[in-house]
This record gives sequence, C-alpha cells and structure tokens, in this order.
Amino acid sequence: HWRVWGEAPVKFPYPDEQVGKSGLPIPAQVLNAKPAIECVLRPGDVLYMPRGYVHEAFCTEAASSWHATLAVATHDWSWSKILSGAVAETLDSDPSARWREAVPLGLGTSLGTRLAGGGASAEDALQEVLDFVRQSLKVSSLESRFKDKVSSHNRMQDRCSSRFAAHLARFLQETGGGADSDAWPYVRPLAVTLCSRVRRASDGEREEALHLLQYAFLRSKGKGKGKGLPRLDGLVVRDEAAAAGHAAFAG
Repeated sequence: HWRVWGEAPVKFPYPDEQVGKSGLPIPAQVLNAKPAIECVLRPGDVLYMPRGYVHEAFCTEAASSWHATLAVATHDWSWSKILSGAVAETLDSDPSARWREAVPLGLGTSLGTRLAGGGASAEDALQEVLDFVRQSLKVSSLESRFKDKVSSHNRMQDRCSSRFAAHLARFLQETGGGADSDAWPYVRPLAVTLCSRVRRASDGEREEALHLLQYAFLRSKGKGKGKGLPRLDGLVVRDEAAAAGHAAFAG
C-alpha cells in the first residue's frame, strides 16, 4: 500500500535536503493533507515519483512485501550543478590563469565592495567574470559536463554490481551452493527482516565502507583537499527505524 503526498516540502531537493532523513522532520502540514496518490501495487506495477515527494509504503495485512527502487540521480545533473561545473572548468581553462588567483582579502572585510589596493570594485570584478563566461562558455561544455556526470554514475553502478557479484560468488562457494539459508542475511547487500541480526563490523569492513563513503563524498564535492571528510560514527538508519530499535532494546 503506497501513499504519496502532493506538495514537496523542498522543490527538487538535494540528498542532504530530503525530509525524513538525516534528522530533517517532515512538516506536519504535509502529512495532515490528503495524499495525492493512495494505491496498492501488485506484482509488475510501477510507481513513478519525482524527486522530493513525501511517500510511505506499508503492508495492510499480516504479510511481508518487497519492492525495488530504481533511482535516477537527477539531483547531480540539475542546471545549477551542470552550469557551476562547466563555468568552473571554463574559468580554470583561461591561459592567463586569471581566475585561479585567490580573491582579494578585502572582499571578506568591512572595507565594503572596494578591493585591496584601491583598485576595481567587487562589482567590476564580477562583471569581468560574467563577460568572460559569456564569451567562452559553449553549449558543448554543458554537454561534456553532463556526459561526464552520467558516466560517473554508470561507473559507480558497475563497481557496485561487480562487488555484489563477488560477494555472492564467495557466499555460494563457502556454503556449497547456498543451501544454508540461515547464512543468507549476511550476504551484502542485504535486506532487513524480522530474522535479521546485527553484529559489529570488522576492521576490514569498516575500512571498505569508509573508503566508499569518502569516495562518494569527494565525487559529489568536486575539487578539494578532502577537508571535512565523513566518518563512520555508528549505525546510520532512518528516524523511524532508530526509534523502533531504541524501543526494542529498552524493552
């Protein structure tokens, strides 16, 4: 049984702006409104949801259900992402290296919009940047940036697929063909069920997970030295699952 509400709290949100995740609450006015879609999906049905729409799925009977989510990373090829990347590449490609210089310190002080040395104002510098971009940025730059982003996601999917195939092959070899059904919850990626068990990750597993997390973080941020890299501080779950877990252990 699916419910989809018709007003997105944040229009076309980025991953860190999605309500119901990362500690961001779902506004009460959204859940108090009547769902725009309420339906029961049957085997073979497909439900399309644009980015950012609040939704929930649950079983109406005492039975389990399973669905597969196919997500398209439209958040990574928004106009702002494609344009900002293409503009940065255009500015950095200037042979004079004019736009690789650090901005004057006066830009961040109380001196106002005048830049250091009594030279041009910040408005003049901004106009110079815009003029250069207008003259230099081409549609082909946007096309190239978009293709690079799509290729990056495709490579990530290929790596995940290969990693899953390797885990599955090792599992089948260790269990003699997978006859031991009790071992299935430990195959990665895994599904959480009523029979699932939680154990502490080994040092090797933590190192692998941290490497993948930091790689994804750096890819999403583009250029940089990696300041503020994410850490594995514990089990990361959705708010509802966390509340249920705390209640279960408290009991």
